[in-house]
Amino acid sequence: MNRSVSDSSPPAEGGGFPVTIVTAAAALCVASSLLWPHGMMAASVVLMVFGSWCLMSRRWCWGPEDNPAAWINLTFAVYALGSSAISWFHGDPVANLEQYLPFLGAGLLAVGFRMAAPRPFLIGAAFAAAAILAGSASIVQVLGAEEMHRANFLAFSTWFGTMGALCAVICAGFLGWPEAAEGSPARKAILAAGVAGGIAVALLSGSKGAWLQLLAAGPFAVLWIMRRATAKGALIGLLVIFSGIIAAALLPHSPIVPRIKEALHEGDRLRLAYWHDAWEMAEEHSLLGGGRAALKERLNATSLEVRSGIPLGQPPNDAHNEYLDVFAARGGAGLLLILAAYVVPLAVLLHLMFHCPGSRGPAAIGLLFIIAFAAGGLTGVQFAVNSLRMMFLFVVLFCVTAATSKPCTAP
Repeated sequence: MNRSVSDSSPPAEGGGFPVTIVTAAAALCVASSLLWPHGMMAASVVLMVFGSWCLMSRRWCWGPEDNPAAWINLTFAVYALGSSAISWFHGDPVANLEQYLPFLGAGLLAVGFRMAAPRPFLIGAAFAAAAILAGSASIVQVLGAEEMHRANFLAFSTWFGTMGALCAVICAGFLGWPEAAEGSPARKAILAAGVAGGIAVALLSGSKGAWLQLLAAGPFAVLWIMRRATAKGALIGLLVIFSGIIAAALLPHSPIVPRIKEALHEGDRLRLAYWHDAWEMAEEHSLLGGGRAALKERLNATSLEVRSGIPLGQPPNDAHNEYLDVFAARGGAGLLLILAAYVVPLAVLLHLMFHCPGSRGPAAIGLLFIIAFAAGGLTGVQFAVNSLRMMFLFVVLFCVTAATSKPCTAP
């Protein structure tokens, strides 16, 4: 992995295939991903199909630049096969195993990115468009409500807010990457608007998990952007961010202040009870867990107890914590597998960030994204949600392939 990328690398050739159509279709799907639940899946499938075509037509062959992505894809495959085996051992329904299939196809996605080599700004602008559209929809929803309203659009407010926060972090990463942002004030304006739109979605969704993601990755994102800014520009940027947060909190029917009061005065007894149950179950079945069905049964009983016998509108499916949930349902083995799916990409991107100066742009985006994504797992499941796991695969593999698109000598 002793390599890097020039910040002005040209796109790879797709061997005569209409690469422009492929990248444009993928970008359009990404741009719709916060308003269309299957947007990230569609974008990934477009590139997977292209990657398959490149393999079958022998347009792509293995090169040393593919080694980092290969380690990541091997980790994803081990995660998918190992987790599927544990779930099968517990007798989970076949439908539950479908969540692991995209991790087995991640290699095709990496090949698609390698051969299509989409321009950085195209991908950044697609995420910015998604955040701007969803942010605008969130503001309209909240203003048009008759009482306190948590913004959502074709999705639960929790996942809507989570994807908004991730889009904000991604756009911030692109804003600090010279190849993606410099050379045109319009580019910077689009990416900055994407940051604002993503923050608006996260705040107005009322999702505390999305807020946690912004708090976890936000300081690093600010440092990444401001390292190239003047003191005056940095001050103006921070003032704009804080002014926007205050404005969102003061909107009529905004959920921000009520959600904060609720957390301070009442806490989250149900979530804490779920965590306690998950931990107890993990202690009882430390190696392979107790299975998804047993965990759901226990969580449902706890919800009825905490709510004095009043059932939830929808029975709980998870422990509202990715790591405790996996530990309880799939044991220590399952927890190690999912942690590897985070740690290996993180290690690869850290290596590229600090040992290959030319690859810092895409590596920084990937690192910011993984930090935010992992933080979201503290209050909810991530890989069990289709749009989120597809976003994870898409962003991580884009960043790795972009960071390794040209060999270099580490300093």
